[in-house]
Amino acid sequence: MAGQVDVSVHLYPWAMTLRISHTSLSKLEAAQVWVDSGFLGMEGISAEDIYGPQGKLGWLWPYEWDDAEQMKGSLCTNMGGGVPISIIGALVAICVDEEDK
Repeated sequence: MAGQVDVSVHLYPWAMTLRISHTSLSKLEAAQVWVDSGFLGMEGISAEDIYGPQGKLGWLWPYEWDDAEQMKGSLCTNMGGGVPISIIGALVAICVDEEDK
């Protein structure tokens, strides 16, 4: 209607679609947080083994999120599975960075 402003356009001027990709998982494994996690490297577990299409949390592979908080929330639903919050935060940040490019 005339005179009305679509507030969502001003608050979110871009559409963001975050998803887990093979590229983001490779970047996660190269990140210092992955190296520092210790148990992941010692066990020979890769990011693909966790988040890849055939991974333990592979059900997350087809998901798409509108923002980082939604993505983090979904990834944190399996916190009892042993993935440290630092790894989850790093993966979300990598996916946001990929989306920004």
